[in-house]
Amino acid sequence: MPGSDDRGEAAAAPSVSARGLHRRWQGLGWPRTYHGKLLLGGWLAVALPAVAAAWVARRSGAPPGPALAVGLLIGAVLLALFLRAMLRPLAEAEHALDRRLEGTGVPRSAPGRADAAGRLGHHASRILELMAQRDAALAQASARYPLTGLPSRGETLERLRQTVSLAQRDHLPLSVALLDVDDLAEVRARHGESIADRLMEAVARRLEQLLRGSDWSARWEGDRFLLVLVCDAEGAQAALERVLHDLLSMRVVVDGHDIRATVTLGGAHVRTDDHLTELLSRAAARLAAAHAQGVALRLDD
Repeated sequence: MPGSDDRGEAAAAPSVSARGLHRRWQGLGWPRTYHGKLLLGGWLAVALPAVAAAWVARRSGAPPGPALAVGLLIGAVLLALFLRAMLRPLAEAEHALDRRLEGTGVPRSAPGRADAAGRLGHHASRILELMAQRDAALAQASARYPLTGLPSRGETLERLRQTVSLAQRDHLPLSVALLDVDDLAEVRARHGESIADRLMEAVARRLEQLLRGSDWSARWEGDRFLLVLVCDAEGAQAALERVLHDLLSMRVVVDGHDIRATVTLGGAHVRTDDHLTELLSRAAARLAAAHAQGVALRLDD
């Protein structure tokens, strides 16, 4: 309709002027706080017209009462306009947050808070809660490999560092082993990525079932897993032989394909003066030696 644009422009004009006044007032260096600027602007809106009216009455010799009343009336109008300009951004922010909450499942009304300021506080707190929930979900997701569900490299390193430190402090026996899933590249080339992924998932689940007590496993890198065994050398040897025997006899049937896991293990026992890098280097060296010698398991002597 021809008149609708005119009405829209007329309605938008106060908003534009209000935002302009708000920006100019916010640009003042003092008072620094929004609350202080609000109080100063309100005081000036009332005081200046009253002082001006009293000064005019005195200069003209008119009775001060009527002039002061007119000044206060003008001050009240200016105060209302000033407050409208300063508070309008709050209402606009409330509307923006209200629209942002659409489709999130969060109630858009704030019970017991009918005004814009109350709803703004309600919406802001709810959005902060949603952000905290999202951050927690992202942190939890990034702490696990999506394929195997095992801890990620960063979480694994931190947990391993704490475990080794505790074992050295309390003189507890501890062994660390690296496990390679052999021929994974061949499985991937012959049967496809999805079947190779299923094989890794099966190995990860089986490791969690095989390890006992405070022992634990984690995805290390590529086709490699990390095993942490809280036991002496004899116990670590027995535990790794059990893991080896079980995984070698495990069959994974996917889409009619019968896949068997071939694994190689190399491990090292924690020493009192071990640094984490040294411990992992020794375990990697034992794993490399096992591959080179064509054996399935090598541990520290």
